[in-house]
Amino acid sequence: MFNPCVFETHHQQRSFRKLLEAFSYPGRLVQMPTEAPALQSLLACLIDGEASLADPHQLLSREAMMQLEGCIEPQETARFVVLQGSRSDELSPSLGTLENPELGATLVVLVDDLSEGLCYTLEGPGIATHTQCRLAASNSHWLERRACWNQDFPMGVDLIFADTFNVLALPRTTQVTEAAAWVM
Repeated sequence: MFNPCVFETHHQQRSFRKLLEAFSYPGRLVQMPTEAPALQSLLACLIDGEASLADPHQLLSREAMMQLEGCIEPQETARFVVLQGSRSDELSPSLGTLENPELGATLVVLVDDLSEGLCYTLEGPGIATHTQCRLAASNSHWLERRACWNQDFPMGVDLIFADTFNVLALPRTTQVTEAAAWVM
Protein backbone atom coordinates (compact mmCIF):
# COMPACT_ATOMS: atom_id res chain seq x y z
CA MET A 1 0.00 0.00 0.00
CA PHE A 2 1.10 3.52 -0.71
CA ASN A 3 1.48 6.12 1.98
CA PRO A 4 -1.69 8.27 1.57
CA CYS A 5 0.36 11.48 1.70
CA VAL A 6 1.82 10.80 -1.76
CA PHE A 7 -1.57 11.52 -3.32
CA GLU A 8 -1.92 14.91 -1.64
CA THR A 9 -1.52 17.82 -4.04
CA HIS A 10 1.23 19.52 -2.05
CA HIS A 11 3.31 16.33 -1.85
CA GLN A 12 2.88 15.60 -5.57
CA GLN A 13 3.91 19.15 -6.48
CA ARG A 14 7.06 18.92 -4.35
CA SER A 15 7.86 15.47 -5.77
CA PHE A 16 7.39 16.67 -9.33
CA ARG A 17 9.68 19.68 -8.74
CA LYS A 18 12.34 17.33 -7.36
CA LEU A 19 11.98 15.06 -10.38
CA LEU A 20 12.33 18.08 -12.70
CA GLU A 21 15.50 19.04 -10.83
CA ALA A 22 16.89 15.53 -11.33
CA PHE A 23 16.19 15.63 -15.08
CA SER A 24 17.49 19.21 -15.39
CA TYR A 25 20.79 18.20 -13.81
CA PRO A 26 21.51 14.63 -14.96
CA GLY A 27 23.55 12.61 -12.49
CA ARG A 28 22.70 14.86 -9.55
CA LEU A 29 21.50 13.00 -6.48
CA VAL A 30 18.17 14.64 -5.56
CA GLN A 31 16.40 13.96 -2.27
CA MET A 32 12.67 13.39 -2.66
CA PRO A 33 10.19 14.47 0.05
CA THR A 34 10.87 12.19 3.04
CA GLU A 35 7.27 11.50 4.09
CA ALA A 36 7.25 8.43 1.84
CA PRO A 37 9.74 6.24 -0.06
CA ALA A 38 11.06 7.82 -3.27
CA LEU A 39 9.48 5.15 -5.48
CA GLN A 40 6.03 5.89 -4.08
CA SER A 41 6.48 9.64 -4.50
CA LEU A 42 7.74 9.21 -8.06
CA LEU A 43 4.93 6.96 -9.19
CA ALA A 44 2.24 9.05 -7.52
CA CYS A 45 3.32 12.14 -9.45
CA LEU A 46 3.93 10.35 -12.79
CA ILE A 47 1.09 7.85 -13.09
CA ASP A 48 -2.54 8.75 -13.70
CA GLY A 49 -5.48 7.27 -15.59
CA GLU A 50 -3.81 8.08 -18.92
CA ALA A 51 -0.28 6.82 -18.19
CA SER A 52 0.62 3.21 -18.87
CA LEU A 53 2.67 1.26 -16.34
CA ALA A 54 4.44 -2.09 -16.39
CA ASP A 55 5.76 -3.87 -13.30
CA PRO A 56 7.52 -6.98 -14.64
CA HIS A 57 9.40 -7.58 -11.36
CA GLN A 58 6.19 -7.27 -9.32
CA LEU A 59 7.52 -4.57 -7.01
CA LEU A 60 4.06 -3.10 -6.45
CA SER A 61 1.21 -4.82 -4.67
CA ARG A 62 -2.17 -5.20 -6.34
CA GLU A 63 -3.54 -2.55 -3.96
CA ALA A 64 -0.75 -0.13 -4.90
CA MET A 65 -1.46 -0.64 -8.61
CA MET A 66 -5.14 0.10 -7.97
CA GLN A 67 -4.28 3.24 -6.00
CA LEU A 68 -2.18 4.55 -8.89
CA GLU A 69 -5.08 4.07 -11.33
CA GLY A 70 -2.65 3.74 -14.24
CA CYS A 71 -3.26 1.63 -17.32
CA ILE A 72 -1.43 -1.66 -16.83
CA GLU A 73 0.38 -2.66 -20.04
CA PRO A 74 3.12 -5.06 -21.10
CA GLN A 75 6.68 -3.74 -20.74
CA GLU A 76 7.04 -3.47 -24.53
CA THR A 77 4.36 -0.77 -24.77
CA ALA A 78 4.22 0.87 -21.34
CA ARG A 79 5.34 4.48 -20.99
CA PHE A 80 6.67 3.79 -17.46
CA VAL A 81 8.32 0.55 -16.34
CA VAL A 82 9.23 -0.17 -12.69
CA LEU A 83 12.23 -2.47 -12.26
CA GLN A 84 14.41 -4.00 -9.56
CA GLY A 85 17.97 -2.80 -10.15
CA SER A 86 19.63 -6.02 -9.00
CA ARG A 87 17.79 -8.08 -11.62
CA SER A 88 19.02 -8.28 -15.17
CA ASP A 89 16.40 -10.31 -16.98
CA GLU A 90 15.60 -9.47 -20.58
CA LEU A 91 13.62 -6.31 -21.15
CA SER A 92 12.36 -4.82 -24.40
CA PRO A 93 11.00 -1.38 -23.51
CA SER A 94 9.33 0.95 -25.96
CA LEU A 95 11.96 3.08 -27.72
CA GLY A 96 9.50 5.31 -29.57
CA THR A 97 9.82 5.99 -33.29
CA LEU A 98 11.58 8.64 -35.36
CA GLU A 99 8.21 10.36 -35.79
CA ASN A 100 7.31 10.00 -32.10
CA PRO A 101 10.45 9.60 -29.97
CA GLU A 102 8.49 10.79 -26.92
CA LEU A 103 6.85 7.35 -26.88
CA GLY A 104 10.11 5.90 -25.54
CA ALA A 105 9.68 4.46 -22.06
CA THR A 106 10.87 5.92 -18.79
CA LEU A 107 12.43 3.17 -16.70
CA VAL A 108 12.24 3.59 -12.93
CA VAL A 109 14.97 1.38 -11.47
CA LEU A 110 14.87 0.68 -7.73
CA VAL A 111 18.36 0.35 -6.21
CA ASP A 112 19.75 -0.05 -2.68
CA ASP A 113 21.98 3.03 -2.45
CA LEU A 114 22.77 5.82 -4.90
CA SER A 115 25.67 7.24 -2.90
CA GLU A 116 28.17 4.44 -3.48
CA GLY A 117 29.47 2.27 -6.27
CA LEU A 118 31.33 2.61 -9.55
CA CYS A 119 32.07 6.11 -10.80
CA TYR A 120 30.68 7.35 -14.12
CA THR A 121 31.33 10.56 -16.04
CA LEU A 122 28.32 12.27 -17.59
CA GLU A 123 28.17 14.82 -20.41
CA GLY A 124 25.35 16.41 -22.34
CA PRO A 125 22.48 18.88 -21.96
CA GLY A 126 22.07 20.19 -18.39
CA ILE A 127 25.74 19.58 -17.60
CA ALA A 128 28.18 22.50 -18.00
CA THR A 129 31.24 20.43 -18.97
CA HIS A 130 30.94 17.08 -17.20
CA THR A 131 29.82 15.66 -13.88
CA GLN A 132 30.14 12.35 -12.09
CA CYS A 133 27.78 9.95 -10.39
CA ARG A 134 28.02 6.59 -8.68
CA LEU A 135 26.07 3.39 -9.28
CA ALA A 136 26.54 0.05 -7.58
CA ALA A 137 28.29 -2.54 -9.72
CA SER A 138 25.17 -4.70 -9.59
CA ASN A 139 23.32 -1.92 -11.44
CA SER A 140 25.92 -1.16 -14.11
CA HIS A 141 24.21 -3.52 -16.55
CA TRP A 142 21.40 -0.97 -16.83
CA LEU A 143 23.88 1.54 -18.26
CA GLU A 144 25.14 -0.99 -20.81
CA ARG A 145 21.61 -1.77 -21.90
CA ARG A 146 20.71 1.93 -21.93
CA ALA A 147 23.54 2.52 -24.43
CA CYS A 148 22.03 -0.10 -26.75
CA TRP A 149 18.49 1.22 -26.37
CA ASN A 150 19.61 4.82 -27.01
CA GLN A 151 21.94 4.17 -29.95
CA ASP A 152 19.34 5.42 -32.46
CA PHE A 153 18.76 8.81 -30.84
CA PRO A 154 16.25 10.50 -30.59
CA MET A 155 14.63 7.13 -29.95
CA GLY A 156 15.46 5.46 -26.65
CA VAL A 157 14.66 5.37 -22.96
CA ASP A 158 15.10 7.69 -20.00
CA LEU A 159 16.29 6.20 -16.70
CA ILE A 160 15.39 7.19 -13.18
CA PHE A 161 17.33 5.41 -10.45
CA ALA A 162 15.68 5.54 -7.02
CA ASP A 163 16.86 4.40 -3.60
CA THR A 164 14.91 4.90 -0.39
CA PHE A 165 14.73 8.70 -0.50
CA ASN A 166 16.82 9.83 -3.49
CA VAL A 167 16.57 9.84 -7.26
CA LEU A 168 19.08 10.25 -10.06
CA ALA A 169 17.89 10.84 -13.62
CA LEU A 170 19.66 9.96 -16.85
CA PRO A 171 17.80 11.39 -19.83
CA ARG A 172 18.54 9.72 -23.16
CA THR A 173 20.52 12.83 -24.18
CA THR A 174 23.19 12.18 -21.51
CA GLN A 175 26.39 10.40 -22.52
CA VAL A 176 27.71 8.06 -19.82
CA THR A 177 31.24 6.64 -19.58
CA GLU A 178 32.92 4.73 -16.78
CA ALA A 179 35.43 6.91 -14.95
CA ALA A 180 38.78 5.75 -13.61
CA ALA A 181 38.33 7.59 -10.31
CA TRP A 182 36.03 9.99 -8.50
CA VAL A 183 37.10 13.60 -9.13
CA MET A 184 35.64 16.38 -6.99
